[in-house]
Amino acid sequence: MDESVLEYGVLRVPAAIACMLAHASCNNLGYTLTQWAPTYYASVLGCDALATGKHLAVTGVVRFVGNFLGATLETSLQKLGIKQLTIRRSVCLINNTIQAMCCLGFGLSKTPLTATLMNCGVCLCDCFQGIGFSQNYYEVGGPDTAILTSVGNVFASLGGMIAPALGAWLLASTGQWYPLYAIAAAIHVVAGVFFAVCASDTPARQLLYGAAAGTKGVEGELRQLMMGGRGRGRGR
Repeated sequence: MDESVLEYGVLRVPAAIACMLAHASCNNLGYTLTQWAPTYYASVLGCDALATGKHLAVTGVVRFVGNFLGATLETSLQKLGIKQLTIRRSVCLINNTIQAMCCLGFGLSKTPLTATLMNCGVCLCDCFQGIGFSQNYYEVGGPDTAILTSVGNVFASLGGMIAPALGAWLLASTGQWYPLYAIAAAIHVVAGVFFAVCASDTPARQLLYGAAAGTKGVEGELRQLMMGGRGRGRGR
């Protein structure tokens, strides 16, 4: 394998897809909240512009503090002997689950305080995604990290374009806010589970061409099956 040549085939590796999907779902949920929060505070919770601004400013403080907590958490977990891949999978799954619950809670909020608490929960968990799927881009990307991050950023940006249109359509057709937040939460949970199952710290190219690299990869498994059995080979 020539690592100086980008391999676009890595985009079909489940571990790479899991990383990009987790990124996209995280942005989608975040965009859904941030883009519609001002309108929700005003139309549902009865806040004026000044009050809305104060509530949204709190989330910025939470993000600032949370970034320091996220940086120290991984070090603490590693000192406990927890494997890096386990940290990535666990953090993503737990974060996605909590964020999904907070997103649902935001959509059910009847007071500005409750809505702000739910929004802060989402923002706080965002600060820990750096040791979840975000850092995994470099591990599973390997020599093809540029491809994964580029394509991943494209898909992750779609939420910012879809959320406004989807929200407007749902509000017009149902007259309710909850479906908008429920859809974002459901996508986020599915992405978290998929990442927890499929994430890997082995470069996607090695997983794709496992046989050539002396490991069991996507094509390596197929070749072994065609030869009459999985065989033992060498594990990752």
